[in-house]
Amino acid sequence: MRRYTGLIIATGLAGCSFLSNSQNIPGPSAASRALPLTDCSKSACIYIANGGTSSIAPTVTVYAASATGNAAPIRTIAGSKTKLSAPEGIAVDASRKIYVTNDTPSVTVYAAGASGNAAPAQDITGSKTLLDNPHGIALDSADNVYVDNIADPVSVPASISVYAAGASGNVAPIQDISGSNTQLNGVTGVATNSGGTIFAGNSDPGKITIYAAGATGNVKPVRSISGSKTQLNGLAGVALDATGKVYVVQTEASVSSVLVFGSKASGNVKPLTAISGSKTGLTFPSGIAVDSAGKIYVSNAFVSCECPNNGSVVVFATGSSGNVAPSQVIKGSSTQLDGSFGIAVR
Repeated sequence: MRRYTGLIIATGLAGCSFLSNSQNIPGPSAASRALPLTDCSKSACIYIANGGTSSIAPTVTVYAASATGNAAPIRTIAGSKTKLSAPEGIAVDASRKIYVTNDTPSVTVYAAGASGNAAPAQDITGSKTLLDNPHGIALDSADNVYVDNIADPVSVPASISVYAAGASGNVAPIQDISGSNTQLNGVTGVATNSGGTIFAGNSDPGKITIYAAGATGNVKPVRSISGSKTQLNGLAGVALDATGKVYVVQTEASVSSVLVFGSKASGNVKPLTAISGSKTGLTFPSGIAVDSAGKIYVSNAFVSCECPNNGSVVVFATGSSGNVAPSQVIKGSSTQLDGSFGIAVR
């Protein structure tokens, strides 16, 4: 079961179901396998976690950062050995290892350059992990792994679990932020800065809660961003840029937007900038990433319906604001974008 900006989705919207790894999962197409591998350590790449629909398996797809139009991925990770199961969050470390959250629940980690039916190099799973419907994922400068657990906001509170770099198997988190004081509710995104400060996007109600580095247990946020001036409502993802500014992507009542707040923002404050409107190509956005130059990358879970190959990626120039067209749009049947939730750029 997945929660998506206020909706509980068990079988997909408009009749398409998301695949678990227990189903018959095909590997990448012959055309995909024939594509030359690109060294993403020499030029930036876009990484997408695709949840899959009734006819297409869950995948991780990788594109050159300059990709646009109906561009085929340069690599696809798919197949029974991958242990991908309705993946939502994705992060990439400095060595280009790929970290993915799955509904099993688990975090699977793939070697740099992994392609095809590749088994994970690490697999965080089991009762000790405290993983419960994991959604977003982030890494700090030491490659500690931060995961937000949506859980069930009625019976099991949301939480943030942190795992040591290199963790694998049935391991306990080194930090676990959970409890009534945390103000976590419908958490749908996590980010961390170079100092280890933790930023959580909460969709119910729209709120960003911020925790001190090393925080664990039933702790209060050190500050939060919320209120009518913030325009926060229906958060789907959160990211930070190199200067510490906070980026949020959200959709509510068919109105989608990207909001940007200052690095020290607190309380009921207006966003510094807002991207929203008919020209933006934002349709049911589900993930956000920002590159070192400040370009904004957003994954759309689906464009007009939740149907096969109906995801997309839109990219906005640094400093974009208002009803602006994206500088790049990755969309079309060749892209293999499908139920596209998490996005990372590195």
